[in-house]
Amino acid sequence: MVELAWKSSKIEGNTYTLLDTERLLKENVSAKGKTAEETKMVLNHKAALDYVLQSSEYFRQPSVSKIEEVHRLLTSGLQVASGIMVGIVGTNYHPPDNGYQIKEALQHLISTVNQTENPVEKALRMLYPTGK
Repeated sequence: MVELAWKSSKIEGNTYTLLDTERLLKENVSAKGKTAEETKMVLNHKAALDYVLQSSEYFRQPSVSKIEEVHRLLTSGLQVASGIMVGIVGTNYHPPDNGYQIKEALQHLISTVNQTENPVEKALRMLYPTGK
């Protein structure tokens, strides 16, 4: 849990170290010199991961609404817009031009994943989607 919360937050630009994250999650001690937003982000990642792990049956069949639900947990109390957002900090990735295209691509991905039986293959398809 510590490593997942740390790495997920780091991908979003958070500067907490792995040790800072461990101390926050295990001892509820915020790291010195870090913003309240960074602390909240780490805690949100833990809350979202806990929720998904505790609701594993519910998440066996992904949907746009389930993804949006997890996104709400991740961004709770942060200055982040709601809805489907695409972008990865520190990359050259450019999302489709508008929200309709993003939702359409996501629905296509979910449809493909939900046609897959093997859980490992499902996870890989979510991480490395193929085109239409």
